[in-house]
Amino acid sequence: MSRPVPVPARGASSLSRRSLLAAASAACAGAWLPAGLARADDDAIERRRQYVDARFGQVHLWRYAPRDASAVERPPLLCLHPNPYSGYFYDEFAQVMARDRVVLCPDTPGFGGSERPPSRVGVTDYALAFADVLLALGYGEGAAGAVDVLGFHTG
Repeated sequence: MSRPVPVPARGASSLSRRSLLAAASAACAGAWLPAGLARADDDAIERRRQYVDARFGQVHLWRYAPRDASAVERPPLLCLHPNPYSGYFYDEFAQVMARDRVVLCPDTPGFGGSERPPSRVGVTDYALAFADVLLALGYGEGAAGAVDVLGFHTG
């Protein structure tokens, strides 16, 4: 027998609601993956942390890729996390997706391991910072080409 999830009264802390939303989002993200598709073996995928210089300082990111470079068949995937999380939000998802592509999961400036902007910035500024990251990594027109982008909530 299931019990209803308590919802905070209007004006009360929304921490419970936020936690519930995060759990539901993770479940939805996992639900669309084909049945039986599990994380890749640790030996098949390389997960590395790195920093890239961008307009607000260093941006921390998680990079996932097949250890066998010949397995890369698709364009890189840039995953933009919901705030206040970090790129690690996509860890399990990225391990599945990295079977045949590079997956980049940066921390939004001011979150995770990325440096904080000197003042309050808007969504356009975050987008430009991520463009800086992609250019620094060699992606874009005239370089390694386009990337696929996945964003969730504020990402």
